[in-house]
Amino acid sequence: MFESLRYHRRHNNIYDVITRIITSLIVAGCLLASCSDKKRDAAVAPGNNGFFSSTDSTEEVELPSVNGTGEVSVEQLQGSVVIMDVLYSTPPMGDSRMQTLRRIYDKYHDRGLEIYQVCMDTIPERWAQMAKTLPWVAVYDDNTLQSRLLAKYKVMTIPSMQLFNREGKRISKSVTIKTLEKTVEDELAK
Repeated sequence: MFESLRYHRRHNNIYDVITRIITSLIVAGCLLASCSDKKRDAAVAPGNNGFFSSTDSTEEVELPSVNGTGEVSVEQLQGSVVIMDVLYSTPPMGDSRMQTLRRIYDKYHDRGLEIYQVCMDTIPERWAQMAKTLPWVAVYDDNTLQSRLLAKYKVMTIPSMQLFNREGKRISKSVTIKTLEKTVEDELAK
């Protein structure tokens, strides 16, 4: 029985890794293929990193909240320092990434931190069940390969974290879980 469980865990982890790699490659390819050369060059131009920096970026991308409060966009959280966390699949309970996010949220929420967490799980019920326990904004995007959110914010890998200041300007396109707390603390101190 234990051998069976070890086999199952090992192969699920391999499947998860392969799925995430393939998804990241597909997302990156779709985003690049959907841009003309001129738009692609503009998207990566130095200093082009705010909320309104990409094509059709004045359009808010509202996604359905899993707690039933309607559709929510990152722009609606302007006034707070916002972590936008994009996930491909529902993380398991006890996941270290989720524990770190929870600890940071609990520590800094009263000072103006919000988290906007987007999941693209192919089984939305799984995400909804898990997200019910989260104190932050948890939304679902079922347009995986044609996601307007991924295109607008130029998300090239999943999972991905971006950080926005109180004015809604993106200050980091790629925050790692290791540097997240320091980056948030620095931004809240401004």
